[in-house]
Amino acid sequence: GWDLAAATLDRNFGRWSPGAPADLVVLAEAIPGELTPVSLPAHFARASARQVRHVVIAGKTVVKDGALTTVDQGSVRAEARSAAASAWRRAGKKA
Repeated sequence: GWDLAAATLDRNFGRWSPGAPADLVVLAEAIPGELTPVSLPAHFARASARQVRHVVIAGKTVVKDGALTTVDQGSVRAEARSAAASAWRRAGKKA
């Protein structure tokens, strides 16, 4: 499907050869139906972050078993909650 995605999105997604760094996403379950230019929007619409099991970028695993490997997810959530509360306060609203 990478060549279809590259053509559809008009992007160069790299090369498919031994030794090339890998970008790979593994979903928890297959999205039903054949992947074609016509069905691509439906496939994107059905995909969600909750289905992501593993992600490899340039050969480095960044998500394993659904969890980020490069940052502390708890710290990211805490920082996001704090930033959201601060934004609501600046807007004059209760968080």
